[in-house]
Amino acid sequence: MSKKSTVGTQPPEQFDFYIGGYFGNSFSVVRLGSGLLYSVRNRAEEGRQAPSTELTIGLLLDRIEEATRMGDEASIDRAVRQMRALHGSGLIEELIGFGMLSPDKRDVALTAEEPPVPTVTPDWQQLSNTLDSFGVWQWNPAYSREGITDGTSWRLVIRWGPRHVESRGANAYPERFREFLKALSLQLGGRELY
Repeated sequence: MSKKSTVGTQPPEQFDFYIGGYFGNSFSVVRLGSGLLYSVRNRAEEGRQAPSTELTIGLLLDRIEEATRMGDEASIDRAVRQMRALHGSGLIEELIGFGMLSPDKRDVALTAEEPPVPTVTPDWQQLSNTLDSFGVWQWNPAYSREGITDGTSWRLVIRWGPRHVESRGANAYPERFREFLKALSLQLGGRELY
C-alpha cells in the first residue's frame, strides 16, 4: 500500500520570497509555523520609524551573527528576545533546529513576551497548484539584465517535499512573473507584492 503524498496539503518546509527596488518598498513572504508571514518595508522612510518596526528576521540574524563574532552575549540575548517578541517562539525553535542559534538561547527567548504573529494561512493545495502552473520548479537559478544596477531584485527559495527551487533576478524575470505575483498576492489575501 503506497502512502499518498502530502506535498501541497501541508506547508512547505521552506518558503522565502523577496522582491524590492533600489528605492521604495520591498516585500517579503516567509513561511512561519503553519502560515506565511508577509512584511513590507519602505526604504524611503527607514530611519524615521521606531527601530522595533524595522526588526526583520534577516536584520536580527545579522545582529546575532555579528554579536557572536564579537563574543557579545548581552547583544545576542537582546536580539533573541526581540526576535521572539516580534516573530514568535516558533521561529526561535526553527533557528535552533537549523543550527543557526544555540539551544541555550531557548531560555533567553522565554523572557520575551510573545504577541500573536500576523501570518496568513493560504490554501496550500491551491498554492502548490499555482506554483506548478507557473513552472516555478523549472525556473533558472538566476535572471539578470546587464547594465542596470539600481532596479528591482527578487529571490525565491522553496523546499516542498521532493521539490526545490532557488531562483533570483536583477531586473529580469522568468516568463509570466507578473502573473505569478498576482496569484501569490491572492493567496496572501490580496496583499501588495510590488
